[in-house]
Amino acid sequence: MTATRCVFTYGSLMYDAVWEHVVGGRYRRSAAVLDGWRRLRVLDEAYPALVPGAGGRVGGVLYHDVEPQDLQRLDAFEGPEYDRVEVTVQLDDGRRCAAQVYRWIARDRLIPLEWDPEWFEREGMAPFLQRYAGGVRGPQRR
Repeated sequence: MTATRCVFTYGSLMYDAVWEHVVGGRYRRSAAVLDGWRRLRVLDEAYPALVPGAGGRVGGVLYHDVEPQDLQRLDAFEGPEYDRVEVTVQLDDGRRCAAQVYRWIARDRLIPLEWDPEWFEREGMAPFLQRYAGGVRGPQRR
């Protein structure tokens, strides 16, 4: 694992309602894009999976200078279906920077359809928060 403390989020953690249930600190955030990856649906879940995919492009949110204790909280929240790896993302101004991202490793539950952030906001977030955040702060998902 490298020393990069920026975290690129592409699913439920893009949303303050979820992010703030997991981490303890407040962080500067930027819009960012990750090329060469796809954001897919997961069987029976509201959250997405991120997998390498030629020609793929995933928009998300980059959190800057995330503290080590919050990286640990994020690791616990993401659980054994993901591992944290370093990638290069592009910011809106064209600059590129290194970031950590949670890559999906449990291939057997993937649905080969793109995950829809608008659907998550509209229909998936409330049940997701109830199921995985339980209305309390801290890692609750796994």
